[in-house]
Amino acid sequence: MHKIDGSGHVNSQFVEGNPAIGQAPTVVTAKWLNAIQAELVNVIESADIELNDGVNTQLRQAINAMIADMAGEFNDALTAYQTAVNDALAQVKAFQTTAFFPVQQGGGAGQGNSKVHIGWDGAALKAQVDNTDLGRFIMGTAFDEENLTGAAGHYELPGGVFINWGRSGILGNDGTETIALSKPYANKLLAVTACGHESVSNADNWGNIYNPPIDLPCNEITVIRGYTSGAGSNGRVGFIAIGY
Repeated sequence: MHKIDGSGHVNSQFVEGNPAIGQAPTVVTAKWLNAIQAELVNVIESADIELNDGVNTQLRQAINAMIADMAGEFNDALTAYQTAVNDALAQVKAFQTTAFFPVQQGGGAGQGNSKVHIGWDGAALKAQVDNTDLGRFIMGTAFDEENLTGAAGHYELPGGVFINWGRSGILGNDGTETIALSKPYANKLLAVTACGHESVSNADNWGNIYNPPIDLPCNEITVIRGYTSGAGSNGRVGFIAIGY
């Protein structure tokens, strides 16, 4: 498309001419007429209408067809939008009528706006607040019987503290055994306790810790077993320790 550029145009506008002032009329060029024709034909043919020199409403038909197409596309988009909104509202309604609500970030008494991260480290669930790592959650399975009856094991608590546990082999009276910790305490052993196992229902059996290095780094625990009378029996000694 282009504006008239035939001789006699004034700023690409048609003029009729004025002999009194020597102004010639604008010449309508074939180039401009062909451009107008091409523009009109393109509108009609783009609507898949075949040109017919006996029908003078084809341009109107083409425009109406284009409007109908756009209206159809708009209606389809509106229907999809309404469906999405209805689905979202249904989910909100279902959420509002559930018997419980998921964990909410903040909003509790005395709580700030810190960002809480909860995730899986490949072996356990961990928590972090902003940039502070709080360590692993203590889950119920951590202290299942099968996890506590082995020779040695450990579980990490929040803040870098962790528990070690273990048990000896069969010991006689005054028998001792040194057991390597599943995870050594690089800083301090805070506390440790022990008891006799497999006592055959004899109250005289006992177990204890031999010279525990409290408040010192520790990588092993020595246990001792005994009984206060000749009626005791051989057996194991179990222990549990805490430190960091």
